[in-house]
Amino acid sequence: MTPYPNERRQFGRRHTCLHGWVLREGLPRLACVVRNVSEGGALLEFEVPPNMPYWFMLRIDCKGFEARCETRRQGLTWMGVQFVKVARIEQPIAEWSALVDDAWRGTGALAAPKRRCYG
Repeated sequence: MTPYPNERRQFGRRHTCLHGWVLREGLPRLACVVRNVSEGGALLEFEVPPNMPYWFMLRIDCKGFEARCETRRQGLTWMGVQFVKVARIEQPIAEWSALVDDAWRGTGALAAPKRRCYG
């Protein structure tokens, strides 16, 4: 059984732990952790409940990624977003999780710290 039984994404979610920035017009940028990502969207986590507009920009510097996002689901400290328009991308999303996948399986250079974040 998969962890996401109702998965409808073409290639599924990529589990990540990437530092990102939410850019809101007229407000300071807000730090977040990108917990999983697909071609169409992502799950963002915040330390405190965010005051978010419906549309905003998400930037992940370590991946050269920037996209206009739309809020689709929201909890107290997490938010599911849909990518409306990808403005910049340097590495295909399908390749983002290679290091993280090795760490979760207990193999590769990152096997010791099981929940390490990148970026």
